[in-house]
Amino acid sequence: MKLVIITDTHLGCRQDNKPILSHQRKFYEKTFIPYLKKHKITDILHLGDVFDRRTGINFDTLDQSKEFLFDPLAALGVNMHTIIGNHDAYYKNKNDVNSVSLLLSGYDNIHAYVEDPVELDFDGCKVGLVPWITSSNYDKTYKFLKKTKATIIGGHFAISGFEMNKGSVCEDGMKAKTFKSFELVMSGHFHHKSFQGNIHYLGSPYQMAWYDYGDARGFHVLDTDTRELEFVPNPSDMFIKIMYDDTALRTDEVETLISDSMEGSFIKVVVKNNDDKDKMSLLLEKLEKSGLGDYKIDDVTSVGLGEEEEDTVIIEDILPFLSQYVTTLDLDNKAAVESLLVSLYKEAMNK
Repeated sequence: MKLVIITDTHLGCRQDNKPILSHQRKFYEKTFIPYLKKHKITDILHLGDVFDRRTGINFDTLDQSKEFLFDPLAALGVNMHTIIGNHDAYYKNKNDVNSVSLLLSGYDNIHAYVEDPVELDFDGCKVGLVPWITSSNYDKTYKFLKKTKATIIGGHFAISGFEMNKGSVCEDGMKAKTFKSFELVMSGHFHHKSFQGNIHYLGSPYQMAWYDYGDARGFHVLDTDTRELEFVPNPSDMFIKIMYDDTALRTDEVETLISDSMEGSFIKVVVKNNDDKDKMSLLLEKLEKSGLGDYKIDDVTSVGLGEEEEDTVIIEDILPFLSQYVTTLDLDNKAAVESLLVSLYKEAMNK
């Protein structure tokens, strides 16, 4: 049996940003739902953070999400088994009030596991699902992890030593040894895809911010017979960087830098040489007319750096930048300071 695993879909992210919602729609309509149809998938596991905001939902986001994801799943008869993630839960110390239960209860094929861990059987393969751990379900969760017969665990964990985003490592949280007895552990929560030993962070299915630039995204398929975990990449990038050097481009090549496939994407043009103003005007005109989600011009020529230094001024990812900054400080508790900065940044992003 093939189980499709997806996590951290964050519908409505970035304050219901329209271009990002369109990008999410593209993923579901062009990649995810067609895969389910082609491979006759009957069950998917969602490992938390179905929606983005803990305290509310934009009605247009909800309407579109039903149209491109939840209605098609129901029409196909695909069961979605989902645990509650921290973004789904209204309260921070318990999961009982959550967006999934309140917004998707009308779908008979959507099964939400809210507080207590659960053990499911898929053709003889036992999978344990663990909702977001709070003070309310902490004891039950650890007791479950010690006693369950499941050899595979899916959860929404914060495990120490794993990258939350590229270059930003979780310094606290659960210990990896908690899961040493399991054959396979699959987790949501951290959006960067990574693994160490038996623990796999599956990553979100699409890019949602510039710090996701260049990070492979998609979903996974678990073969319950072989226990193999296959990655199915999302072929579409939301954030794209273009290197612009007018000394290396003919005028007729400038327009080809922006393709139709980039519609709705966020583009950053890094300008290395900008001596031909006509070429730049042509590029700007193309950027304005291409239906992009947004674009930005980074002119590294204006800061007077040599070629070998250019990358140092192009900050693609705020979190790694914060980490690097903390390492330059004369402090004894750098890890605590970095953790606080990351928490404050994420809290600001999620409001």
